Amino acid sequence: MGEILIDLGHVSEEDFVTVLSEQQSLPWVELDPYYIDPSLKDIIPREVAGKYSILPLLLLKNSLLVATPDLLGEEKLKELEGIAQRRIELRLVTLSDFNFAFRHYYDWEQEIKGPRLGRLLVEEKLITAEELQKAFKYQKKSGKRLGEALVELKLLKEEELEQALSRQLSLNFIDPDPQLIDTGVLAKIPEEVARRTCSLPLLLIGDTLLVATHRPDKALREELERVSGRNLKFVLASKEKIMHAIDYCYTQWRQQREESEKLGEYLVNRELIGPSQLEEGLAIQQKSREKLGKILVDKGFISSEQLMEALSARWGISYVKIDLERIDRGLTKDFYSRNYLLKNCLVPLCIEADKLLIAMEDPLDLKALDEVRWSSMKSVLPVMAARDDIYGAINYIFKGL
Repeated sequence: MGEILIDLGHVSEEDFVTVLSEQQSLPWVELDPYYIDPSLKDIIPREVAGKYSILPLLLLKNSLLVATPDLLGEEKLKELEGIAQRRIELRLVTLSDFNFAFRHYYDWEQEIKGPRLGRLLVEEKLITAEELQKAFKYQKKSGKRLGEALVELKLLKEEELEQALSRQLSLNFIDPDPQLIDTGVLAKIPEEVARRTCSLPLLLIGDTLLVATHRPDKALREELERVSGRNLKFVLASKEKIMHAIDYCYTQWRQQREESEKLGEYLVNRELIGPSQLEEGLAIQQKSREKLGKILVDKGFISSEQLMEALSARWGISYVKIDLERIDRGLTKDFYSRNYLLKNCLVPLCIEADKLLIAMEDPLDLKALDEVRWSSMKSVLPVMAARDDIYGAINYIFKGL
């Protein structure tokens, strides 16, 4: 009868449970699944809770307090007491309260162990206990996460929520700089997935993929691990910063991919490589994310010198053979480490017409050019040189140091 009256809108769930509570002399409660001790699952497993429509609340000295939207008969009550190995005390709850709490208590797992978000916010005095209960009620109706409910109710600012999540989950909170992200790692998560989930791959460390997100949870981890084929480690960042970095990084990645395809076509048209060799090189690049030119040289399809001359003609950038006698060692050894130069495959040579002449394998590496320009406080003029020549120059500069 109660369910019919509620469905017809003649009475609210709260009013009905209040009347039933008085009639049966059973107290009724509002549930907060985030405050329930997780260890109670050992006493009342999920299958038992589902079968009897109960939720464990509190372990007392000689009894277990459980919530239910139904009136349990004496037979069911005795069965439960046999399973729990202690006396059962009942508390009534509304059905919507029960369904929400059951789902979150048994099916939801925290990404990393830590204080529950609601409790953390109250303890840090970012919200009051009354505001938390208001957010819980809104959460149950809307299906939103607690943090989203607090922000939508204007009880918490977005940046306050993000910082609290960082503390709750013991994760680092970062400000991702899109210019420092290796675009090669973007292949691990397709752009559509990155945008839909607001997740940005940052770095591959062994078999673990470091990903920036603003809402880490189990479902997101499972999806990204399935898509990337890697174990995941999350760091927190603001949604706005992540989406900005996604726009920048995936645009750069598309441009690099298009540039590789154009370079391949250029080399085929000049008959420096064959169509099948280009196809093989692009297939390798799709997996390794290495530069197409390096792949073609490593496969023996083209010599390093042929590649440099072709790139020089295509880009209109001079190709040089490095003359060690022209190198000003003072321009380099006091400002750049050997590892930095080797990693970026570049070497400053000398000052020419008030510009710093830099030999680079990839003179279109704008990030490296900006770094050299900033560190030297000079205008730079890039020229192309073969990798072996650049490495030889680096060894010459640091010889004996």
